Amino acid sequence: MAALSTLEDGAGVPALIDLARSGTSGTRASAVFWLGQSGDPRAFAALHSVIENGKEDERIRAHAIFSLANGDDTQRVNTLISAAFIRDLRATN
Repeated sequence: MAALSTLEDGAGVPALIDLARSGTSGTRASAVFWLGQSGDPRAFAALHSVIENGKEDERIRAHAIFSLANGDDTQRVNTLISAAFIRDLRATN
């Protein structure tokens, strides 16, 4: 999964999104972590969907939040947007 997150032009992101949606619990947790490391806007959108889903496994949601908070430093703007999103989400729950 680490390799998928680093493929040029985000080529591995769709596969990671699929794994995050349909894999086993351990696979999903790993996939959401690597989505956050990819720096790809599609990955951030997928992570936001996981976090917003109240029916999602709490462990998977926690991994998604961690991943957004500890993602690729080259995407500082996306990280700041994600941090604001997480604060807003916590305020409404």
